[in-house]
Amino acid sequence: MDINTRIRSVLQLALFFAYVLAFIFEGAAFYSLAGHHGTDPAGMVMAAVICVFLGLVTGGFLIKDIHAARRVMPGGMAVCFAFSCVFFFPPSFM
Repeated sequence: MDINTRIRSVLQLALFFAYVLAFIFEGAAFYSLAGHHGTDPAGMVMAAVICVFLGLVTGGFLIKDIHAARRVMPGGMAVCFAFSCVFFFPPSFM
């Protein structure tokens, strides 16, 4: 494995998990947004924890080699960031 590839992978994972910990899991920004919209964040935090757990478990079954993981990782991160935009709008039941 090339050192640049290794550094890029470590940086991607570090930034992604920093985002997950800082925003979704007990992050001040998340609680501030929930307070702004007048919702209780406890249920949303538990749902996020369950989704991350399910994603990690299913990813372990679906992705079998390091090359596939490197191809899927940036796309998965983009999807997570895109779905996080939902938190910036008022909650609703469509």
